[in-house]
Amino acid sequence: DLIILDVMMPGVSGTKVAETIKSSDEIAHKPEIIILSNKDDTETVTDALSAKAFTYLVKSNTPIDKIVEIVNEKFPE
Repeated sequence: DLIILDVMMPGVSGTKVAETIKSSDEIAHKPEIIILSNKDDTETVTDALSAKAFTYLVKSNTPIDKIVEIVNEKFPE
């Protein structure tokens, strides 16, 4: 399973959602998480990866083809 989150979401950050998912004992199988954002500062990237995201991608620097490639590598058919 894969969840794609944005750092800047209404009401709660994608990083906070990732932390909640990864720390939950109720979720037997922890899905992989990709966090996207237009923010590329060190603090944001570090926070996202500390939340146990599989990867962090800067939207403005990552074409959709690259995102598809990363997903396909992680989840081969």
